[in-house]
Amino acid sequence: GPTWLLRGEPLPHQWQDNRSASWVPFDEGPAPHRHELAMLTALQDEEAVARARIPVEKIAGPVLLLSATDDGSWPSSLYCGMVRDKLAEVAHPWPVVWRNYANAGHSILFPFVPTTQTTYAHPVSGRISTGGGEPSANARADIDSWQQAQHFLRDALTRHSSNKETS
Repeated sequence: GPTWLLRGEPLPHQWQDNRSASWVPFDEGPAPHRHELAMLTALQDEEAVARARIPVEKIAGPVLLLSATDDGSWPSSLYCGMVRDKLAEVAHPWPVVWRNYANAGHSILFPFVPTTQTTYAHPVSGRISTGGGEPSANARADIDSWQQAQHFLRDALTRHSSNKETS
């Protein structure tokens, strides 16, 4: 079913009417199970992906992308690369910052929270699943992403304030 709504109406998603999407890699893969493997099957139907694509080229501001190379929930590095490439293609006039954390998993959170629990029982299937990542890489991603987000927001606010003063 729909994950996102706009004005109460469901937005298209990449699994909707998708000819290649399959849960088999998740269901039949080894434990801990990785949702990312199923998400990759959905990307094979280019028409379904195009229907569900968020028009990032309409973003009127700076963009911060955070991803992890061992994201077990979804292919965040691949998705962030798609966003970066589209913004470059349209010569997006705002800064685009992408931090892709090596060996980190899906749970990029705040710094100094525990990072050792990388597996869990999926709430629907009950299968032992993983968000991926190594605890030390997750901890490094937590600290750096927090610092990057603060810097990014501070810089964006400074630029916005400067633009208001000169216009």
